[in-house]
Amino acid sequence: MRTCASLGLMMSEDGAHYSGTSLLSTLHKESPNSLHYFAVSQSAPGHWLPWGSVPEAVRTGEHQVTRTR
Repeated sequence: MRTCASLGLMMSEDGAHYSGTSLLSTLHKESPNSLHYFAVSQSAPGHWLPWGSVPEAVRTGEHQVTRTR
């Protein structure tokens, strides 16, 4: 909860009770300005896994990710 508060997703009046901010509401599917599916997609391996291959790609000059069709 404290981490969410430090990110601006929640706020605490007394350190024990938390409430959501308007930024947190953007993660609700039902919100008109929802970023829910975008946030979910960013945690997919296809988005973050290739970054682990960057050093090898720089060393060899070759593509480290293969296409699948």
